[in-house]
Amino acid sequence: MNGVVFVRMCLESGVHGGCNPTLAQVETVLRFASVSKSYTRGQETIHALDSAELEVRSGDFVAVTGPSGSGKTTMLLVGSGIEQPTQGQVYYRDRPIDAFGKTERKTFLSQDVGFAMQHAHLWPGVSALNNVSAALQFAGFHPREADELAADALVAVGLGDRIQHVDSELSGGQQQRVALARAMAKKPLLLFADEPTGNLDSEASRRILQLIRDLTEAAGTAVLLVTHDPAALDYATRHIVIRDGKLLESAPGDGS
Repeated sequence: MNGVVFVRMCLESGVHGGCNPTLAQVETVLRFASVSKSYTRGQETIHALDSAELEVRSGDFVAVTGPSGSGKTTMLLVGSGIEQPTQGQVYYRDRPIDAFGKTERKTFLSQDVGFAMQHAHLWPGVSALNNVSAALQFAGFHPREADELAADALVAVGLGDRIQHVDSELSGGQQQRVALARAMAKKPLLLFADEPTGNLDSEASRRILQLIRDLTEAAGTAVLLVTHDPAALDYATRHIVIRDGKLLESAPGDGS
């Protein structure tokens, strides 16, 4: 099964088979309103984000680039509500993330958002299949359905022959692909990805980037992808450069 077939299943299977019908409607999924984030390091104050403005709509594939230490990962952490901005406000579907109650926050993190960060954070000693399936069950899927979706997602990222392998039996790149399968299997409204192709060869990288692009087009998922991989700009629909804490829109395919 290739990535296109995997994403097509989303459209054929209904809400808890994958696709949320609201994704067919273009909407603002994530918005930064004058967001600043500062850290103190010794006597120095680091301004990772400085009055940043951003609007991400359903179906957007936003590649985020910038030098190391420019605030790219901070942008993902603040955008997902894992860290709070020093100033300003982050909105998810026009609702301030910091206003979420306990139940709303759980739904946001377990169902609406997918994470594929630099470190895979797989459960040790657990198979690739169960790593993905457990996350789906936590999001509310029936165990049998979760297993089926997990297997499909792992095949889509090229790990069909590794679904029963535990983390110690997988390379760093394979673990990263398990994490991406876990993030994508539930067809989230919003996907945060931090260097998802960082440990992959060029062929595998392009396969993953195409799969993410397919997800945005078929399911309407909005993607915020931090990368140093120039190939990502060939697949993204938007390109944001972080410079001096500001988010600057660049033309897709422009590596500046």
